Amino acid sequence: MRLPYPKALLPLLAVAVGAIAAIAIGASSEPPASQSAVVPIPLVRIITVAPETVRLNVNTYGTVVPRTESELIPQVAGPVVWISTALVSGGFFEQGELLLRIDPRDYEASLESARAALERRRSERHRAEKQFARQSQLKGRDAASESVFDDADNDLRVAVASLREANAALGKAERDGERTELRAPFTGRVRSEQVDIGQYVTRGQSIARLYAIDFAEVRLPIRDDDIPFINLSLAQPGPETEVSEPEVLLSARFAGAEQQWTGRIVRTEGEIDPESRMIHAVARVENPYETVAGRPPLRPADFTRLVNGDGVVRIDYDLDRAVADADVVMALRIQKERMESGLLPNLREYARRWGLNSARLKRAKRDVLVMHPGPMNRGVEIDSDVADGPHSVILNQVTNGVAIRMAVLYLLAGGRQESAEAAKQGGEA
Repeated sequence: MRLPYPKALLPLLAVAVGAIAAIAIGASSEPPASQSAVVPIPLVRIITVAPETVRLNVNTYGTVVPRTESELIPQVAGPVVWISTALVSGGFFEQGELLLRIDPRDYEASLESARAALERRRSERHRAEKQFARQSQLKGRDAASESVFDDADNDLRVAVASLREANAALGKAERDGERTELRAPFTGRVRSEQVDIGQYVTRGQSIARLYAIDFAEVRLPIRDDDIPFINLSLAQPGPETEVSEPEVLLSARFAGAEQQWTGRIVRTEGEIDPESRMIHAVARVENPYETVAGRPPLRPADFTRLVNGDGVVRIDYDLDRAVADADVVMALRIQKERMESGLLPNLREYARRWGLNSARLKRAKRDVLVMHPGPMNRGVEIDSDVADGPHSVILNQVTNGVAIRMAVLYLLAGGRQESAEAAKQGGEA
């Protein structure tokens, strides 16, 4: 007969059996062998230290500008009777070379009149001197009245003044005659010209724009943090101070290849720009038009680029030249937030060089259209008198732009084109 046992004793029985098994296993196993810890040797690279000179590069950008650029302006008026073959856009000329001649006949006649007037004034002075000497002798013998002597003295003074005036008029007539020939003030190249034979030019009228080619200059903005790495001379040099001219390497892409020129920083501008925190250094390149080993000349920033082999897109860095004879001029907003990156010197200089104002707009066609996608920075990329002027279609452009974007988004979202066209026709109605 089996005896019943309580179920509560089963867990105790399992624990007891486990303890006995653990004691038996521990008594039968050998103790583990002891091992010493192995410390790995670190791997290092050994370099022999030696002092050397390291060239620190400071990268910046700038626009090539000629050292001297001036306008050819006549000082006398008249019809043009001769023009040099060098007086064309891109033409080279030497200092003192005759570029243009104005009809000199009127000025030759004025010169003869001035010479005749001078002879007449000389004769009058000679007669006045003789009269004054005669009256002086008579006065010494008490044979002449005081009033007659005073009249003779006054006539002599007037004759002397008139002679001086005639000499000045003759000098002016001679200079006017010389000014009918316009000569090059320096050796250079023609940037643009607006004159032809038979054209009547007036005093003070700009007929050509010239620039020197002896050397070119590049205005380079340098960050405040990079100034310690360049040996710039910021102080006024003294009589015994050696002026440092750091060498710079200029590069630009031309004809599909990277070209390089060597120059030197010859001066710095007087202050750090308060907005961009940059100082502008001016680098000079000697003989920029000299071709060396197939390298093209360093020219002022201006080039053309073919597009699809058909049309030509002209990328110009002179806004006055780019706007000339334009049908439509569209200004784009300058993003002021990018000024912090030093891409632009300051807003004032940007407006002076690239701002669209009424004076620049006169170079375009008479029925030119002015556009801007908005929003506008008035007084920066466009002046208010241009933005609100009779040539402006900016408000229409912005208004139509909103409707066009709404229609495009509607079609992209799955709308039907018929509905978009109907909405357009309803809006026009």
